[in-house]
Amino acid sequence: MRKDRSQVFQSFVLGLLAAGCSAAPPPASPDAVPPVVAKTSPATVPGAAPASPRPKLVVLLVVDQLPSWTFERHVPFFRGGFARLAREGVFWTRGVYPYAATITAIGHTALSTGAEPHRSGIVGNSWWDRDDGRWVQSTDDGMMSTLPAQPNDLGVSPRRRLVEAVGAGRRVLSLSYKARSAAMMAPSTGAVVGWYEPRQRAFVTSTAYSPERPAWLDILAREHPIAPRLDFVWTPLETTPARALVGDRSAGEAGVYGLGTTFPHRLAETKKPEVAVGATPLASDLLLEAVLAGLDAVNPELLDVSFSSHDIAAHSWGQESWEATDVLFRMDETIGKLLDALDARYGKDGWSLVFSSDHGGPKMPEHTPGCLRGDLGEITKVATAAAGGPKWISAMDERTIYLSPAARALPDDARGKMLDSIVDSLKRIPAVGFAMRTDAFRANPDCTGLQELEALVCRSVYGDRSGDIYYGPREGSFLMKRPFDALFHGTPYEYDRNVPIVVREPGRAPRRIDDETPSVLRVAPTVARLLGAPAPPASREPPL
Repeated sequence: MRKDRSQVFQSFVLGLLAAGCSAAPPPASPDAVPPVVAKTSPATVPGAAPASPRPKLVVLLVVDQLPSWTFERHVPFFRGGFARLAREGVFWTRGVYPYAATITAIGHTALSTGAEPHRSGIVGNSWWDRDDGRWVQSTDDGMMSTLPAQPNDLGVSPRRRLVEAVGAGRRVLSLSYKARSAAMMAPSTGAVVGWYEPRQRAFVTSTAYSPERPAWLDILAREHPIAPRLDFVWTPLETTPARALVGDRSAGEAGVYGLGTTFPHRLAETKKPEVAVGATPLASDLLLEAVLAGLDAVNPELLDVSFSSHDIAAHSWGQESWEATDVLFRMDETIGKLLDALDARYGKDGWSLVFSSDHGGPKMPEHTPGCLRGDLGEITKVATAAAGGPKWISAMDERTIYLSPAARALPDDARGKMLDSIVDSLKRIPAVGFAMRTDAFRANPDCTGLQELEALVCRSVYGDRSGDIYYGPREGSFLMKRPFDALFHGTPYEYDRNVPIVVREPGRAPRRIDDETPSVLRVAPTVARLLGAPAPPASREPPL
C-alpha cells in the first residue's frame, strides 16, 4: 500500500514537472505513515529509548520554518547547539507532516498535540469566520487581555484549539517570539506562557494564563530592557557568504520592514524597529534571555521554546539568502548557550530534548527554472468571474476560497456547478498546480480511501473553518499577495513538509537516520514519554 501511495504522489509531481517547473529541494518520501518495524525489545534496537530515570526537565525546541533540505546542508558546519543535538541525539534528517497546510499555528499545534488540522480545528494562522464575516487569528480571544493591557487588544488564548497539548497538569513554561507559537505549544490551563509584544517592546502574557502579570516578566523587562537595543546594526558573520546559496541582494528578495536587501541592516533606520527586530538575530538573543529568566522563576518540568527569526528572515530574503543563513548560524550559537545553561542547571544527564520545526520552506522561484509567482489579486479575479460575480465569494487567501452565504444557500446542484466552474478556472492559471472541492472531505472525517494529495488536503480541512475550495501552486511556484515576500510556504510538497527531528535523552545512543521518514505527529507522544505523562488525548502515533 505504501508503494501505491508513493506512486500516486510521484505521478502528480511528474505531471507538474512536465509543465515546466522543477522541484527546488532534493526528493524525499512523501509517505506520512511511519515505516513498520519488527517488534523487538528496546534494548536490541540501536538508538532505542532507554529505560532510565526521567530527566528533571524536558524541552520541546522548535525552529520556525526549518526545512530538511536547509538544515541537512548546514549540519557539517554548525558548531553550537545544532551541532551538539545532531551529535548527541537520534537525528532523523527527514520527518514528515501528514497534511498539506504547512503553516505556523498548525505546525506548533501538531507538535504539541499530535493532531492534524482536521482534528485540532487549527486550520491556519487565521481563517474566515463565517458567522462574524471577518478573518480571525488562531489565538484571538476577546474575553482575554494582554498583561499589561494595551489598547485595541483582542487578547490571546488557545480556546480555538479543540485538542489538548502535551504537559497538561505539569509545570509548563512556553515561550516564543510569536504569540501563536507560544500559545499553541502550551496546555490550555496551568502553563506559564509568554511572547514578544512589539508595541510594548517587552515579553508579555495574557489573562488566559495568569490573572496578573508575573513578577519575573517585570524583572526581565527591567534587567534586560529591549528598547535601548533597537539601534542594532546587523552585519553578517565572516562565513555567511560561503554558506549561503546566493549572493547578497539576490533576485526575489523583499527586504521587509524597511530593512532593505543588502547588508548591513540597521534597525534604527526602519519606521518600526520594534517590529523589524523579529527578522534579525537579535530576536533569538531576546528569547534566550526570557527563557533563562523563566527557568529560574518557574522551575518547569516541560519547557516549550520556539525560535521565530529564521522564518521571518526567510520570508523577507529567502531560504538561500545571506540573511536567513546568518540568522540560522547565529541561532546555532544561541541555542548552544541554552544547552550550556541546561547543563549548568540540571547536569548533562538531567534534561532531555526533542527538536523539530513547525514546517519547511521552498527556494525562491527566481532560482528554480520554470517556477512562477502567482498574484493572488489576479487569481481572485479569475475565481470571482468563474463564480458569477463577487456576491458569491466571501473571502479567499493563498490556499482556500470561502463561498458567500448566498452561494451556500443555493440548491446542491447549482452550488456544485459553481464550485466546479471555479475549480476548472483555477486549474488553467499557470502558477496553480491543483484545486479541489472540500465538501466531500467533511463527510470523511478519517480521510480514508483517498489518493495521497487528496488525503493531505483532507487532513487540512475542518468544518466551516475551512473554505469550500482548497487550491495550491505548482511545485516550486508561489501564490501570493502583492507586494510579494521572498517566499511563501503552506503547500503539500516535500520542501514544506519535510523537517528534521532530533531526540536527545541521556542513555540513548546517538545516531543519524536517513532512511526513515517518521510522522512529526510522533513528537508530542515522545515528549509525553520523556515526561512520564500520558500522551495527549488526540495523539494517535507511537513515540519515537
